Amino acid sequence: EIVEISWRRLLADINKDIRRYGKHRGIQLGTTLTAFLQVGRKFILMNVGDSRIYLVSRKDVMKITHDQSLVQDKIDRGIISEKEADKDLEQNVLLQCVGHGGAVSPQISRGEIKMSSTVVACSDGFWKTISEKEIFRSFCPQMCVTPEDMLEQCKKLTMAAIERKEHDNITVAAMCLEF
Repeated sequence: EIVEISWRRLLADINKDIRRYGKHRGIQLGTTLTAFLQVGRKFILMNVGDSRIYLVSRKDVMKITHDQSLVQDKIDRGIISEKEADKDLEQNVLLQCVGHGGAVSPQISRGEIKMSSTVVACSDGFWKTISEKEIFRSFCPQMCVTPEDMLEQCKKLTMAAIERKEHDNITVAAMCLEF
């Protein structure tokens, strides 16, 4: 509870600071935000926009954030399918972001990590060009034994996204959790 309250306050401050910075310079700004805090086997995450967090175990990869985008809203309401989302003309439209508009309502979720896993946080420029299968192959705990391994996989997949002509921001970070 205290973490959630602190994160909400911090998010409100960041939102105001970005809006103030943009107003002072005569520009409109906005960004996504994804945070993950792990204590033992439990975690709490916060998400605004369409950056994502994946949990990669020995068995599978699971997206644990929920996109705050117009396309995700269409999927949730059954207007389009997951397959149709890739071609939707509004795929880059966010329902909210940090620094643009009023108060921000983040997704805050809690969970438990049941086995050794790799946490992968990434921007939409990464996940739109790198498949979940590639994320699993690159970040399953048996492949990411050292921090150097994870850094190498991050670099390799970032280069793959660039080679696939992704023009959006490409950001990825990975963290191994061993139990």
